[in-house]
Amino acid sequence: MMRTGSRSSIRTGTLVLAIAAAGWLTSARVAGQSATPRISEVRVLGCRRYPEQRVLNEISIRPGQAYKPAAVRAAVRKLDATHRYVTVQAEEKPAADGGVVVIFRVVERATLQDVIYLGAKHKTKEELDTITGLRRGGPMSVALNRRAAKAIERKYHEEGRLLASVELVEGGKPDDTRAVFRITEGPVVRIRDIRFEGNEFVSSARLKTQINSKERLLAMGGKYNPMLLDHDLATLIAYYKRFGFFDVRIHYEKRWNPGFDSIDVVFVIDEGVRYLVDGVEVAGNHKLGSEVLLAKNQLRKGEPFNERDLKVGLRRMQDEYGRKGYVAARVIPEYRFSEEPGTVRVVYQVVEGRPARVGEIHIVGNTVTKDRVIR
Repeated sequence: MMRTGSRSSIRTGTLVLAIAAAGWLTSARVAGQSATPRISEVRVLGCRRYPEQRVLNEISIRPGQAYKPAAVRAAVRKLDATHRYVTVQAEEKPAADGGVVVIFRVVERATLQDVIYLGAKHKTKEELDTITGLRRGGPMSVALNRRAAKAIERKYHEEGRLLASVELVEGGKPDDTRAVFRITEGPVVRIRDIRFEGNEFVSSARLKTQINSKERLLAMGGKYNPMLLDHDLATLIAYYKRFGFFDVRIHYEKRWNPGFDSIDVVFVIDEGVRYLVDGVEVAGNHKLGSEVLLAKNQLRKGEPFNERDLKVGLRRMQDEYGRKGYVAARVIPEYRFSEEPGTVRVVYQVVEGRPARVGEIHIVGNTVTKDRVIR
């Protein structure tokens, strides 16, 4: 006899799975049936706003498939992830043909009657709806509403309003029917001054030319943009590494000015040591000798590393291969560091490929001289 009442359930976002199929399989073996029963029917109970067929189309459970508890659990999780339901339960019952009837019982969430934004002066409701993804008539979800509040706040911060805050006034309880956000925008924070600390190799004036963030000029420009500052940070690190400062560490600090409408940005730099070239090698080359490829190398052993010199040597190596017909040859520099910081060996890894062959020759633009003469 098959066991009934096996159930998978999700309640208010917490996954509780308990499918007891072992009894069914044991009974099936005793009865001489297949060890894995087939799904005879799939139902969805509790649908009101969303038709049953739509729910069935969203899951991969179908009649005729082999009954797999893991697949049923996956379907429960998928329905719960839509945030349309307070609870999702899966129940399995024996069918008259010896198969299994899988029943999904759902309790739909309340519908959002309205989405309201209080205090928004510099953004329209349409813009805020795009940020939150909330719409009137959509499912009422406390988790989605809280996530929406954080998304609004994050957007204001990205646009330079560092003091912006968002409070979820309504929509924080399961029985709420509205999502109401109280927004405190705060002023647009501008950068009054950009400074550098710890830089010795290069001047602050030179470093300012490498970044895109700008200081405020009178009352205009210089808007604080954290994403742009992060990009500037990566740019400065790459700049130092081009000159052999492979261990450089840089971070920036925001220092508020009186009135909290402007900040000073300070890039704090730990340059570390400048690496010297320990040697230059070529690997993977078979058609051209290393002495030929390194004849015009600019990197010198014992001298500070400089990426500009490395690229000059790389380009000349590729030109040598091009003259021999290996136009697809690639040269990739690798850095090999010693155990003690301060020296680096550069190895040019060559991928030669096959030599190119001349195919058809087309001559265009000749109005006086014939093609055969030009050839």
